[in-house]
Amino acid sequence: MMRWLGWLGLVGFTLLSLWLLLHFEHSPIPLVTEAVTVPDYTLKNFTTLNMTEEGVIKNKISAEVMVHNNKGDTVLTAPTLVFYKEGQANWYMASEQGTISADGNHVWLLGHANLWQPDENQVKRIEILSKDMHIEVDKRFGETQAPSIIRTVTTQTAGVGMRVFMATQQVELLSQVRGYYAR
Repeated sequence: MMRWLGWLGLVGFTLLSLWLLLHFEHSPIPLVTEAVTVPDYTLKNFTTLNMTEEGVIKNKISAEVMVHNNKGDTVLTAPTLVFYKEGQANWYMASEQGTISADGNHVWLLGHANLWQPDENQVKRIEILSKDMHIEVDKRFGETQAPSIIRTVTTQTAGVGMRVFMATQQVELLSQVRGYYAR
């Protein structure tokens, strides 16, 4: 009798274990597949120059703090980007935060962005206020989908979405354009 109770208990335990395995889904702990972004190095008062083969400056990027991460991207605090034409500063851009792609050709000016072009006396001839600008450095092209304001001494034009062609000195507002002109 004792022997039958032992076997019956073992069979019952096996059936209960099998039932538990079939009715409760096994959820393995997922392994981390993406590497964590870790800073490789950090620089304060960072400045880099990009020059032509002849040694003429094309552009300059400065920032209060630059953090380079292990994926190759660079995060900037208070960045300033300056484009040069024939060795003279032609366009200035500044924002609260920024990011540079690993290849260095794409710059994102994040937060409030201020772009301006100086005249011969270094006074702002044209000023553009916007947010979250994407700049293609090699093409000297910028764009945003955010509301933007273009100011000169006598005009103010506002719109939503904008393209800036710095090489040809053209600015396009894409929608909801409103303007003000004073003599």
